[in-house]
Amino acid sequence: MDELTSRGLPGAADDFPWPVLIHDGERVLQANPACLRWFGCSQDGQLVQQPLAVLSRAEDEQSLRAAIGASAVGAPDSPHLQRFVDRNDRVLLGRVLARTSASTGARVVFALIEPEDGAERSYELARLLGGAVDHLTDIVFITEAHAIDGVGRRIVFVNRAFTESSGYSAQEVLGKTPSITVGDGTDRKTLGRLEAGLSETRTVREDLLKYAKDGTPYWVELQIIPMFDEAGKHSHWVSIQRDISDRKRMEARLLESARLASAGQLSASLANELNSPLASVVSSLEWLADRVPQLMAHLGTEGLEESKEVLEALADARSSASRIATATSYLPLLASNAPLSRHTLPLVPLVEAALADAERQLGRSITVERHFERDLMVAADSGRLSHALRLAIVNGALASGESRLALQVLALGSRVHFSVEDQGPGIASELAGAVGAPFDARRPQGIGDALGLFVASRLVAELDGELVLLPRSSGTRVELRLPRA
Repeated sequence: MDELTSRGLPGAADDFPWPVLIHDGERVLQANPACLRWFGCSQDGQLVQQPLAVLSRAEDEQSLRAAIGASAVGAPDSPHLQRFVDRNDRVLLGRVLARTSASTGARVVFALIEPEDGAERSYELARLLGGAVDHLTDIVFITEAHAIDGVGRRIVFVNRAFTESSGYSAQEVLGKTPSITVGDGTDRKTLGRLEAGLSETRTVREDLLKYAKDGTPYWVELQIIPMFDEAGKHSHWVSIQRDISDRKRMEARLLESARLASAGQLSASLANELNSPLASVVSSLEWLADRVPQLMAHLGTEGLEESKEVLEALADARSSASRIATATSYLPLLASNAPLSRHTLPLVPLVEAALADAERQLGRSITVERHFERDLMVAADSGRLSHALRLAIVNGALASGESRLALQVLALGSRVHFSVEDQGPGIASELAGAVGAPFDARRPQGIGDALGLFVASRLVAELDGELVLLPRSSGTRVELRLPRA
């Protein structure tokens, strides 16, 4: 090996405009001047005799060793795009062709690197096509045909739509694999079908949940097409993807609406059947509460003592009947078939009216601390929104007892937030977030009116908003986030 490296690189390589280096699988043995310049080295010692790990970041080391022929399987047959890093930790992209040579029993590898530095394309047609693809609204990216490092096929091109949807810059994904946009919620069975199709070199089509750089999920309808070179050899995959997040959200909303409508209609029918006998029960209990003291008075002192117990039992029965009546009154709201009638509405007056309705429903006044931004307008149906506001306030009042409620109205971007913050026992951490389904427990801790809060969340969802639960150090914050007009 000493004899080989002492001869240096061939003269032609010294004058070659592209980087060329020689390594033994562990260290850089030689590098031509273009290679030193590309890596930002001012002298040989900054690169030569250094471990191969200095050529890339740790996350790219496995793919680096595969691309430059330092892995156990040897050099790939065809060039591959690889991510390098220079002396200033700046990412470099280059297409690598590596070839192994043996001399005096020593195995060395020659690696030729074609820098991908954004220079003008070789052909005018390629330049025009690249510009056209970059302005498509559909996502397009191209990967190599085969994985050389056991990790995946590396990305060699992405268009602007990809960077806008994913939040990644081209520099961040070139040389990586498409798995960079795969997350915990991505369906593994779908990925398995995709991989099976790719292994058979055939076009595949699927809907797939992907994740942007900031963790935001988005759905794509993708088609992956094999591409072949002039010799008929499979060289690349082209993936064309259309963002269908809005369609998926609409489908989910329609399915949920259909499910809730069916449940709501059944609940409303049941409520109608219950309301009449329930009203009779409440009326009878009230009559008994008035007459029992008179009847028991005729029995003397002993009768008065017994009447107290009877009256306590009647009060419990009346309270239970009232709770049933309140619960059944919510059920028809889930089955409402009335069409949405959206108007531009001032939110603060609606909140004040809902507070008055909540006090009438509870039969007591509510101590409130107000923090309102005035003159904020929302686009909503007044009937649905009024019900939702009332239910949120009633929930807070029941959770907080006689304590003060904090009501807030403020604008955040394209949304207006109305929040009710109580001073109750607070909610469990697993209840935090958007309310998407009825509560599992009959009445979870910290929730004053579980059914009412769920109904409110459905009404807000119909208005293109959401209801969110936020734990606080003392109590719970319920936020209604509504579209701002």
